[in-house]
Amino acid sequence: MAAINTSSSSTTPTSNNPPETSTSPSGTFSQSTSDSLSCASPMVFLTLPVHTKLSRTNFLAWKSQIEPLLHAYGLSSFLTSPPVSSSSPNPVTGQLELNPNYLPWYKQDQMILAWLRASLSESILAQVVSCSTSGELWRHLVQTFSASSRARFTELRKKLQNTTKGSGSCSDFIQQIRSLSDELAFIGAPVSDQDLVLAVLGGLNPDYNSFVIAVNSRQDPMSFLEVQSLLLSHESLLQTQQAPAASLPSPANPTAFYAANFSYRPPNNQNRNSRSSKPRGAFSRPPHNAFRPRVPNSAPLLPTPSGFPGTRPDTGTNSSETCQICYKRGHLARACWWRCDMRYTDDVPPSSAPPPPSVNPQAHVAHTAAVSNSNATEWYIDSGATHHVTSDLNNLSSFVPYEGLDRLQIGDGKGMNILHIGNVCLSLGNTSVILHEVLHVPTFTKNLLSLSRLLSDNNLRVEFHSCFCIVKDCLTSTTLLQATVTNGLYMLTAPTACVPVPHALLGERVNALTWHYRLGHPAMHTTSKLLSLFDLPCTSTKLDVCEHCAVAKCHKLPFSSSTTVTTAPLELIHADVWGPAPVVTANGFKYFVLFVDDFSKFSWIFFLSSKAEVVTVFSSFKLQVENLFSTNIKILHTDGGTEFSPLTRLYPQVVHQLTCPHTPEQNGVVERKNRHILELALAVIDHACIPLELWDEIFASIVFLINRLPPSHSSTATSPFEILFHTPPNYLELRVLGSRCFPLTRPYNKHKLQPHSVPCVFLGYALSQKGYRCYHPATRRMYVSRHVIFHEQVLPFKHTGSVSTTTSSPASDYSLWALPLISSGPPHPPSDFANGPRLPDGPLPCNPEPVINNNITSLSPARSLQRSTNSNPSDRSPARPSDHEITSSTPSTSLTPDQTPSAHHMITRNRDNTRRSRQFPDFVAYLASAPSHSDPTSFAIANKQPHWRLAMSQEIQALHNNHTWDLVAPPDTRHIVGCKWVFKTKRRSDGTIERHKARLVAKGFTQEEGIDYFDTFSPVIRPTTIRIVLSLALSNNWAIRQLDVNNAFLHGQLQETVYMHQPPGFVNPAFPSHVCLLKKAIYGLKQSPRAWFHTLSSALIALGFHGSKFDPSLFISHQHGQTIIILIYVDDIIVTGSHMDSVTTLIHTLQSKFSIKDLGPLSFFLGIAVQQTPGGLHLSQQQYISDLLCRTHMAQAQPVSTPMAVNTSLSKFVGDPFHDPKLYRAVVGALQYVTITRPEISFPVNKCSQFMHSPTTEHWIAVKRILRYLKGTITHGLYFQASSPLTLHAYSDSDWAGCPDDRRSTSAFCIYLGPNLISWSSKKQPTVSKSSTEAEYRSLALAGAELIWVQHILHELHQTPSQTPILWCDNVGAAYLASNPMYHARTKHVEIDFHFIRERVVARQLLVQFISSRDQIADGLTKGLTTDRFISIRDKLMVCLPPSTCGGGVRNKQDASSHSVMESAG
Repeated sequence: MAAINTSSSSTTPTSNNPPETSTSPSGTFSQSTSDSLSCASPMVFLTLPVHTKLSRTNFLAWKSQIEPLLHAYGLSSFLTSPPVSSSSPNPVTGQLELNPNYLPWYKQDQMILAWLRASLSESILAQVVSCSTSGELWRHLVQTFSASSRARFTELRKKLQNTTKGSGSCSDFIQQIRSLSDELAFIGAPVSDQDLVLAVLGGLNPDYNSFVIAVNSRQDPMSFLEVQSLLLSHESLLQTQQAPAASLPSPANPTAFYAANFSYRPPNNQNRNSRSSKPRGAFSRPPHNAFRPRVPNSAPLLPTPSGFPGTRPDTGTNSSETCQICYKRGHLARACWWRCDMRYTDDVPPSSAPPPPSVNPQAHVAHTAAVSNSNATEWYIDSGATHHVTSDLNNLSSFVPYEGLDRLQIGDGKGMNILHIGNVCLSLGNTSVILHEVLHVPTFTKNLLSLSRLLSDNNLRVEFHSCFCIVKDCLTSTTLLQATVTNGLYMLTAPTACVPVPHALLGERVNALTWHYRLGHPAMHTTSKLLSLFDLPCTSTKLDVCEHCAVAKCHKLPFSSSTTVTTAPLELIHADVWGPAPVVTANGFKYFVLFVDDFSKFSWIFFLSSKAEVVTVFSSFKLQVENLFSTNIKILHTDGGTEFSPLTRLYPQVVHQLTCPHTPEQNGVVERKNRHILELALAVIDHACIPLELWDEIFASIVFLINRLPPSHSSTATSPFEILFHTPPNYLELRVLGSRCFPLTRPYNKHKLQPHSVPCVFLGYALSQKGYRCYHPATRRMYVSRHVIFHEQVLPFKHTGSVSTTTSSPASDYSLWALPLISSGPPHPPSDFANGPRLPDGPLPCNPEPVINNNITSLSPARSLQRSTNSNPSDRSPARPSDHEITSSTPSTSLTPDQTPSAHHMITRNRDNTRRSRQFPDFVAYLASAPSHSDPTSFAIANKQPHWRLAMSQEIQALHNNHTWDLVAPPDTRHIVGCKWVFKTKRRSDGTIERHKARLVAKGFTQEEGIDYFDTFSPVIRPTTIRIVLSLALSNNWAIRQLDVNNAFLHGQLQETVYMHQPPGFVNPAFPSHVCLLKKAIYGLKQSPRAWFHTLSSALIALGFHGSKFDPSLFISHQHGQTIIILIYVDDIIVTGSHMDSVTTLIHTLQSKFSIKDLGPLSFFLGIAVQQTPGGLHLSQQQYISDLLCRTHMAQAQPVSTPMAVNTSLSKFVGDPFHDPKLYRAVVGALQYVTITRPEISFPVNKCSQFMHSPTTEHWIAVKRILRYLKGTITHGLYFQASSPLTLHAYSDSDWAGCPDDRRSTSAFCIYLGPNLISWSSKKQPTVSKSSTEAEYRSLALAGAELIWVQHILHELHQTPSQTPILWCDNVGAAYLASNPMYHARTKHVEIDFHFIRERVVARQLLVQFISSRDQIADGLTKGLTTDRFISIRDKLMVCLPPSTCGGGVRNKQDASSHSVMESAG
């Protein structure tokens, strides 16, 4: 084995013994040991590849390859000894000198290190990249894979105990046992020899019971090796006993076919070396003449080889004897040249023959000794053949290539290759028989009919006679086939024919899946049945999965019975929220949450005004039930409703189990309970005609009763109440719900002549008192008393009609209750009406003492949880008059029952006993609500105020001065556009009023395309371009000027003929019926922006400017070594340049052409306040945010520290529909404009923008959190500072499959010019990414495209970056994709247009580099982050306080204070 070479042949070791190892105290290796290298020792080159590469599961096998080789060549010390020092002290001078042994040691060590790395898989290699020496790598691997853990030990022990032999061989079974034993020994838990024996005996099949009994019956224990040897011998014995025998033809009839079942068993002394003991998968051949035929006694026996039972022992070689291996005469198998070559066959030399496929002698057995060819129509009946065989492919009506490894085994021991398998139709007269699975063997000489196959496949029987045999139908006894005896064999002459079924018309053979399509996608078993029954022409009978059927026929799979078993209360609580109800109760409830104890099936019900109350209700419920039963809630099982989401964070000690999305069946316990409650409640409501606004009272009473009813499926009469409280309920005090009752009201009378009772309606049982709840319809009061007289046969609501103001009758509103059971909610504890612990069936009371409530008393403790003032007023009905709970200890402080209020049903604050004004919830924002100085909305209002009249006069004067129109007579056939006045108060950056602006606007929405206008598009400057120019101006110390064009649109020349009515209030008295023929553009016309831009751009081009190719609103002039840049946003213009004098001259020139106002240095542009400092610019939208907060009534909201909570996942399927979608769109649209200077809110705003079409309450909550964040950081803004030289770099990131609705990813990037952030983006990708690498690469391509665009802009401005732009990405795969073309063959599913970035990388126009996720700035634009992480990224995005408040150390203090306040508030 020339696997290892050295640099000198003279030093090659000649001994087989490995050299000894020794190390010097200094850590160097001496030449006396072969494990060390000195200056003169040759370096050993390792060239033998390691076939088994190290993975996470084969360390022992890999180590067994490495260690012997290193030991053999004396290199093992490199792995175990410390490294050689590069320098050593001089023994004379004591100074450090270069160690002469270091360089040879280093070279050899690096050779070993490279060889070891080549033997590692990619996943392991990534873990040891940092290892610099072979010893360090070896120790790292040993430490990694030899770490003993309890979990690994338990896993291996369990595998050892559960490993069984199964259908495999004993060799494989023992190898599995040994592998597990070796792994346990490697982690420090060796397995004893007896434990291995027990593991082997315990895993054997029942076929080996005799072997197990024999081993266990021995007095002295057997070793593992002894058991292994005996087991292999026993397996060989079983195999030989079960092997079927073949037959040989009788010499008297050389063409006869015989079937024999003879078990060949080699003698005991040949078991170990016989060919049947070869490894699995090796080519096996039955011994020549090993099968003896059953022939008549008169027939002579054929000669048999020596050594077989019943034969004479071999006395020597005989020329007539044949070798059983090569089949040549003159020698026996033990003297054969090829006896040790496992690859040898009798027709292919072993030097070039590949290993043939393994043959299964039991697969196909046909017995023949004939050598003559057979007619294709002649079929011989063979009782010993296991399959039908034909040599003519034309006999098969349908066939497929045979893909198995089996061969046809015939009587002389030879194997024949099977090429095809198919069906044959034998036709004889009017009858036909189909033969299935007929083997096509071209080298075979006859057509064989397997008798067993023929009879079993076609339900036939056969009658043998001396000269013929008859094949009949078992059912009709009709003769189908008849064979005659020819040369001692039963031969059937029957031509093959095609079955006259539809496939004769179809012609070509197709696969089974095509037939499945032709038949209209039936069930797979139906297609298989038709293919078999009608013998349809088919190239393959294998039916693959039909994806179309999977898509179209997908349905819910059946659910198995639950195996969960609980042994104590509160081990498992099921919860669900039901609602919203179609009718709001008198207490303002629309939902209820139900809790069910899995052990007792006891239920608690809580009534809710909104789902947000679930957390509060569960907290109260948990405290009281855990205190009552002295145990904790272990598991809470709910659906995935967002109302339950906070429970996981608030109660980490409670295991929160969730159902799969849209799978309420997994929460079946509480879902069925909800249905049970609803059905019983509807029955009671229908029986007593109870108003639907009292459904909460009925539901609470139903839960009270269900807890006292035994389950219908139980054979016992034990109720949930009795199981939980170990006390039987008292049924004697139950009464008919909805019946008439007379509670004692004497304690509430003002004088003794008042009645002692009033007629009421019985609605249920008090949960915190031992009494009945009696409802007085006239006063809408609820009395709780134990002194009640019942008339159960009288139902007041049924006889007098419902008093509900919302429904006419319960029976007519069943459609309102036919609602699906909505899953989402948690559980509650109970009490008996008459006895037992006093725990309510519904929501738990906040105050254990009975309280006189001014509203209708809640049925359960949940009703006592008062709704907060910020609840939605639309979610509750008007409050009812004062109703009193009557207890013996409560003094009489209320009105008497006979003091009935006015008859009308209008609910007023006086009637409701409230004097405060109505408060609107904080989430109902009114964008239309304007401050006291709001702008007028019509000419009539504005005409009453002098300053607005002055503004309108100035506007008309400007229009006349500009010759905007001519008064003409109205045309007869032309459309006339209307006009109106628009008023706007212009404000400065600090919010003070600058001027009042009145604008005459045409009603452009009445224009008709092609008549009044043609083209309308007008470009505006991109925000990114503005930030680029501001950054360049700071870096070059250029002055920035701002211009405003007065009546900009009036300067645009109209190309179309447009007529407009005269302005309101300014009609010419001399020509009152005339109209204005517009000569120039006016605000409101669809073509006005385009006309103005065309006029301005033409003037700038005439002055030597040229428009940018990449931003049409950017105009650049490079003349006489001077640069001037103009940014245009309609009528707002920014001018900057390298020379201030040139900028001033340009402004004067423009003022001579247009009415332009020079606003001086840039200070307020497009609603953005620009604060200039000696070091930079601070861009803020404080005033805009403040106005937005005022319009949404969020100015007094509590601030939060982040705009989106961690792990927030918004979905279009979660939450109730928001009541004002128009409001939602207006607020989100305003927030999108805020992102111009606040990049840190880009992701939450983009996320909320995805639900503009159908917002829900959950989406509005997310919008409110953004507003609360802006409230706390209203003074923050984007900061720019000067930098030199200019460098361009970007960060790219993505959140893979972050959208729960369509699993699309979010792309984000941010681009910096020097230290200034100039561009960013956060948007959802248009397609689904199959991997995180694909998502990251799409984001990388988007960032690269933006970088290329920025480079073009800078090139036009003559400000090319000093270095190649760098694109940072935290995904290694995406970075490799962008720079390595070898990856592209595996990424063709990524759109080709995204691969342009690789061309930029190759051209060195971009550099893609890896960055850790911890340093990834774009991470804040893809998901919600924690407070610390978010603030860190926000600072890197250059979002900070204004410079006036962040100088020196003041900034840190204020930031810290602001963060602490927001965190406490959030």
